[in-house]
Amino acid sequence: MLDCANRVNLFEGRMTADMFSMANMQVFAVRYGQWPLSGITLEQVDEKLAPIRNATDPTKYLEFPVSICEMNAPEPSPKDIVDYIETNFDGIVIGGSHDSCMDDTLPYVQPLLQVIRLAVQKDIPTLGICFGAQAISRALHGDTAVDTMKNKGKEGEFGIIQVHLTESQNPIFKNIPSSFCTTISHGDCFIIPEEKDKLARTRNWDNQAYQIKNKRTFGLQFHPEFTAEDGAYAVLRTIERDGKSSHIHRDATEPDMQVARQIAENFLNVVKN
Repeated sequence: MLDCANRVNLFEGRMTADMFSMANMQVFAVRYGQWPLSGITLEQVDEKLAPIRNATDPTKYLEFPVSICEMNAPEPSPKDIVDYIETNFDGIVIGGSHDSCMDDTLPYVQPLLQVIRLAVQKDIPTLGICFGAQAISRALHGDTAVDTMKNKGKEGEFGIIQVHLTESQNPIFKNIPSSFCTTISHGDCFIIPEEKDKLARTRNWDNQAYQIKNKRTFGLQFHPEFTAEDGAYAVLRTIERDGKSSHIHRDATEPDMQVARQIAENFLNVVKN
């Protein structure tokens, strides 16, 4: 599994790796702010990937230290990247970020959107979480498919919140209760125009999950991979960044980490099928 996370210390990458390790899935983590746009060649990817290809510990994941980047190295094209992913990985997870997928001043955003389009065309199993789900939505449906919660007349959602499934038969939610408590942390959002395509909601926002029609591509606005401790840290970072207090949801003292495990297992089943 290729796990993309845009953190200096791969905070979200580590949590996503932990989530998928519960489903005995091996995870290889790389920052999308680094690859494909920071001089990392596919040969270097292959070299770094080799030691963990046959590892028996599914909790191991690998990140690229900045020191291996060659800033003048030729950049692989989005097509080269997707071809490489298709050959070497079973699926893609695009995780969270404090960046916005609407910010085209970030040099990796447009190439990431191109990679997403090509990956979906090839039906490579793809799961977007928070930023990742927003990026998929923008890549496939255009600029109007993403926005800020403020522009939609809503507050951002932070804390532990109850999510209600509106389509429990979807494969990503198989064997998951119709409502559960999980961590959430977002000021940006994706927008699902058709009610029938909305798979989950909270009391504050109806656009919490989707599947791209006839594709093995899914998006989640909430963070099933966040433990209570991780979620508290993420919320504190957001409050510090915004310079003001945000409304914190406290629907439970702990998120349901069995939901995280089941979503990981469900995605693994999607990959296998």
